[in-house]
Amino acid sequence: MRIEKLRAAYDVEVRWVHFPLHPETPPEGRRLVAERAGLPAGEAREVVTERRFRDAVDFDWRRSRELGVTAVPTFVAGGRGVVGAQPYEVLERLVVEAGARRRSSC
Repeated sequence: MRIEKLRAAYDVEVRWVHFPLHPETPPEGRRLVAERAGLPAGEAREVVTERRFRDAVDFDWRRSRELGVTAVPTFVAGGRGVVGAQPYEVLERLVVEAGARRRSSC
């Protein structure tokens, strides 16, 4: 019984929260995400079912495929990317090589 409760908690906290638009995410998972984001559940449901942001979402999916994104998180800057959780130094090198400049401290 305990493992079932842990698995259910995993579904809510990981799968549903991080992948709310995944086809297998049940309506209660989407409702939970909407509530946590401070959105009215009914409005959030309409946005998903009516695909109100279809063009923006489809563009993001196409762009992700073009960039070769295969996992979350993926960080992209200057046409290059790194996949997965990365140390600060790796991300810093990515953006510096893409042309970012360090700001001076105030």
